[in-house]
Amino acid sequence: MTPRQSTPAITAAVTAEGTALARNFLSGEKNIKRRVEQRYGNVDPPFARSMNQLLGPPILDGFRSEL
Repeated sequence: MTPRQSTPAITAAVTAEGTALARNFLSGEKNIKRRVEQRYGNVDPPFARSMNQLLGPPILDGFRSEL
């Protein structure tokens, strides 16, 4: 490629990187609009089942969780 042919590719790459950086740093943090109600405590069996479904590997005896 000649320098003139590679200029659009470099410009596109720099523009894409700049756009990605701007979206990450300028978007701001999203706020929670409503509170999620707690249905059960962290020692209840439904809590362990829910966490197993969300996180994949099972929660084993001896692990601690805090609310």
